[in-house]
Amino acid sequence: MQPNMPTRKFGLVIALAAIVAFAATPVFAQNNSSGSSSTSQSGSNSSAAMSSNNQSSSSSSSSSSMSANSQSSSSSSPQVSVATARKLVLNHWTAVANRNATGLGNEYAKDAVVAWVGGGLNGTYTGKNQIDTMWSKFAGATTPMRFDVTKVSYDLTNDRPAIDETVVLHNSKGSIHVDSTIVYNSNQKIIAEIWKLDKSTHSS
Repeated sequence: MQPNMPTRKFGLVIALAAIVAFAATPVFAQNNSSGSSSTSQSGSNSSAAMSSNNQSSSSSSSSSSMSANSQSSSSSSPQVSVATARKLVLNHWTAVANRNATGLGNEYAKDAVVAWVGGGLNGTYTGKNQIDTMWSKFAGATTPMRFDVTKVSYDLTNDRPAIDETVVLHNSKGSIHVDSTIVYNSNQKIIAEIWKLDKSTHSS
């Protein structure tokens, strides 16, 4: 089986990687675990969101554009477990759905960068102060939500674990489709995040 490479946002990942000055480190390595969940989640009831996700890994070569940075399963071991990665996903999106600005702010390293693409918060936010303000604005502009994690893949083979997700947020006004890439440091704090809104799925 070929590895499930999250190529749909690779260009954005490279751009954000340049902003946070780790472009020389591979954001997505060769081995990924992927899965999906179509069960709606809200607040504390999100613990089973990823229970049906299937993981796959492969040591075959990746595409030539990424081969220089790829790592094989025979020479690399995960920095965090898939179970830990699942927990990070669920904690993050539960906080988003609950509009928990304080909890969200605590997930980031002090020098983190968030690139928000589309919508009223479009822009780049650098450092915890700007990111805290961003999430406070988000919480003030939204109503309670539930979420579906429809696709997720992991790169856990280097010291900056990355999680690539497709999430649909639902509230009383409609649904928003979000493509997200989150990169963590070795302390499991977010150092880079891309939040890309798909306008075609947004209902006001």
